[in-house]
Amino acid sequence: MSLGSVYTDPRPYLERYPTDRKKLKRTAELRRFHGWQEPKALNPNALRWLVLYQCGSLTAKAISEQDEGYLSSYDTVKKALERAASVLGLPLRSGKRGYAPRKT
Repeated sequence: MSLGSVYTDPRPYLERYPTDRKKLKRTAELRRFHGWQEPKALNPNALRWLVLYQCGSLTAKAISEQDEGYLSSYDTVKKALERAASVLGLPLRSGKRGYAPRKT
C-alpha cells in the first residue's frame, strides 16, 4: 500500500476554508434571526422512561418505583417525561385506561 493512496492533499481544503467559515457564520446569523434554536439534549434515562410510559403502559409512579439504579422520585420522572415529549414533539398518552377524566 502506498502512502499516496492514504494521504490527501490538504491545499484545496485550506484554500476553501475562509469562504466556508463565512458561510457558516452567515448561516448561524440567519438561524438566530429566524428564531431557530439548537435542539436540547435529553437525558438517556428520560428517553427510556418515555418509552416505558408511552409503549410499556407504565405510570410515572411505577417507573419511579422500579428504577433502582437512578434516584428518581415521581416528580422527577413526570417532569422528565413532559420535557422529553415536548422536545421530541410527541403528545403524552392520556391517563390509565378505564378511568374517567378528572372534572375541572
